[in-house]
Amino acid sequence: MGELKSLHHIQKTAAEFADKLDLSKEIHARLLDLASEVGELCNEYNKITDYGKRPFSVHKDLVMEHGDVLFCVLFIANLSGVSLEDLFAEVMEKREERARKMGNIGSGR
Repeated sequence: MGELKSLHHIQKTAAEFADKLDLSKEIHARLLDLASEVGELCNEYNKITDYGKRPFSVHKDLVMEHGDVLFCVLFIANLSGVSLEDLFAEVMEKREERARKMGNIGSGR
């Protein structure tokens, strides 16, 4: 396996790639991209399982859709000035607290 990279490094790499290609930095466009990619991820799941009728198994196209979603999240975080590495620690703490208090990690909404 390749060198393990920090989330900070991955986020920086995504920013440099977006800058190099001069990708649009309008956040509404990036959010629409994210919604589209999440839809494609769900479509791959549905294809694999025939809408839940067959057992789930990992396929290359599904893995690649995860990557597309990740890139969109990284890009949006960069545009928003959010450190995902720092945020991840906070989110994990929040979810652990919910699990202790409520027995699950949902928001309860």
